Amino acid sequence: MSTQPTIPQEAPAPDVLIDMLLGNVLDPLLKLPILRAGVELQVWAKIAAGHRTTNEIASAVGADTGGMRRLLDALTVMKLLHKEAAVYGLPDWAEYYLLPGRPTYLGDFVLEWLA
Repeated sequence: MSTQPTIPQEAPAPDVLIDMLLGNVLDPLLKLPILRAGVELQVWAKIAAGHRTTNEIASAVGADTGGMRRLLDALTVMKLLHKEAAVYGLPDWAEYYLLPGRPTYLGDFVLEWLA
């Protein structure tokens, strides 16, 4: 069973990410620190590498399990991750815009913008 995410032929629009960055005034104040933590910890890269549960992701980044669970659940509520039972996954668009090394990666932009 492959742990590599499947990539569609054409990049989907990062509507959720754009809405979060440019949405109403209250949303960014609440959500952007959560997005920043996810980008800094490379949550999407860890999930793409096969770390799909809270314990696996926390171990991969050297983080507290409880704190990681809260972060992952917040990212799920924000539609930046999918969750089924205790397993996290990537939305299709996140594979393009939130995985380091992709030509369309926006994580560096997010970190610079939030600095």
